[in-house]
Amino acid sequence: MASAVKAAFGSILKKGASEVAELKSITVGGMRLDTIDITNHQSPSGAEEVIAGILRTGEFSCEGNFLNTGAQATLITDHQAKTPASWTVVLGTTPTATIVATCLVTALDFTAKFDEALAFSATLKVSTGMAVFTP
Repeated sequence: MASAVKAAFGSILKKGASEVAELKSITVGGMRLDTIDITNHQSPSGAEEVIAGILRTGEFSCEGNFLNTGAQATLITDHQAKTPASWTVVLGTTPTATIVATCLVTALDFTAKFDEALAFSATLKVSTGMAVFTP
């Protein structure tokens, strides 16, 4: 059977209608479900038992060419102001998967190597609720 996977090319990170320009990579990760150990002397077969705990909301990260315009500049402004905002990741082109979440910009890094393009990376932590996925 042939794979139905789509290319990642064309994926975007945006705030409102403003896209973060010239991204080279986008990662959505860190979403986890903590477990609570409820193992006791009567646990079946002497094996550990766990129940669901808190959902860890995860984060978005990206890196690309540094332009300091549009939504790239907004990343810096939101970081300095500690402002949560709605950000959207659109994975792929056709069909897409869309992920929307209210995030804080928790990390910004800039790289200026003499033989490379100016680069940046950013991390956005989901701050309120869970990321909403739309296939």
